[in-house]
Amino acid sequence: LNFKWPNDIELNKKKVAGILLESVYENSEIKYIIAGVGINLFIEQSYFEKYNIDATSLKDLMLIEDKLIVLKEIRGQILSHMADFPENWDYVFRFYKTRFPYIGIMATNKINKKEVKIIDIEGDGSIILEEDKEIKKYSWGGISLEIKRITY
Repeated sequence: LNFKWPNDIELNKKKVAGILLESVYENSEIKYIIAGVGINLFIEQSYFEKYNIDATSLKDLMLIEDKLIVLKEIRGQILSHMADFPENWDYVFRFYKTRFPYIGIMATNKINKKEVKIIDIEGDGSIILEEDKEIKKYSWGGISLEIKRITY
């Protein structure tokens, strides 16, 4: 598995899951975060091919076909890891970076059509890019990257 900034999870270079976060602020401080996870579990590959979607499903990797058993196991794993999440942020972030294969890779900013180089990911989740010989930091919005396909 690899991560694609900011929230896609890839398997064999194809999207298999996504994470969505929404922060709720009070007095300029985060009050809480709502997290949503979408996982392509039981989707036939023919569906992705029919609609020309660059994605995949865990269906072919699973030995268990009972959807309820699989969903309960995934839920249990997520909840067990979430309990330790705040104390283990440094570990989670280091893990994310080891699974982020795009540092040093060229991409296109689809919003302004400019070529950029991905420089780094920071601990707050922002991405650092080199664009027009300037270093720029993006936390959200203002950017949509099209990664030049690479070989892992």
